[in-house]
Amino acid sequence: MDFGAKWCPADTGRIGYTHNAKTWDELLEFGQRSVWIADLTTGETMHVTAGTLLDWMPDGNRILVGRDGEPAILKDLLTGAEDTLLIYSGPVDLSPTGGEAAYIQWEQPTGLYIMDLATRETRWIASEFYCDWSPDGEMILCEHLTIIGRDGTVLQRISLGPGPRISSHARWSPDGTRIAFGGYCNEDSQDPAVWVLNTDGTGLHMIVCPGALPSWSPSARYVAYSATSSEASVSAIWVCDADGDARRQVTFP
Repeated sequence: MDFGAKWCPADTGRIGYTHNAKTWDELLEFGQRSVWIADLTTGETMHVTAGTLLDWMPDGNRILVGRDGEPAILKDLLTGAEDTLLIYSGPVDLSPTGGEAAYIQWEQPTGLYIMDLATRETRWIASEFYCDWSPDGEMILCEHLTIIGRDGTVLQRISLGPGPRISSHARWSPDGTRIAFGGYCNEDSQDPAVWVLNTDGTGLHMIVCPGALPSWSPSARYVAYSATSSEASVSAIWVCDADGDARRQVTFP
């Protein structure tokens, strides 16, 4: 199964994702979880390394990979070099400049931390969970559509009306005007769906059902997400226009 799509911030042609082995052969060759990249131009997929994809560096040449029970690594896609970061769990989001990482720590004090990647100094900023940097790097989007400042101050809590019922894995659009997140297809359903709203809380609408774990393209014109494969009952990576049209499957686990 494929999940956790993260669009390369440097171009619209590559989507990183995590593949969960479903056969013994895959398990022996790649491990339980492995990071892959789908090339939307050629349709090809490429294995990168064992682990779980956490995020891309802004230049698109390095990726942040989580490994169970071990520190995360920044892997250079050009040279293969690896740089260890003392981050042991997700979610993790790299800042728009690539100079900082926001991440969740479950040990006391639990909550949201920021690491300076140059000095490796860390600081706790809030008892919030999940994290996605705003495009200008001045705010962080947390669980329940809570927006906080760099000092942890709550700036906005976006309320949801009938429809999605919950919000999960929310992602700021690269132009800073919209937020995509996971919810339910409707009030009476527990089927996953992708919803979008404006950052001021207006314009709530569903774009995909079923679907989950959205990720915006750098142009904000497209959204990648996870949904059941058209050929098997396993999760695959799909892409659609930002309004939910032109859906197409891009991985075939």
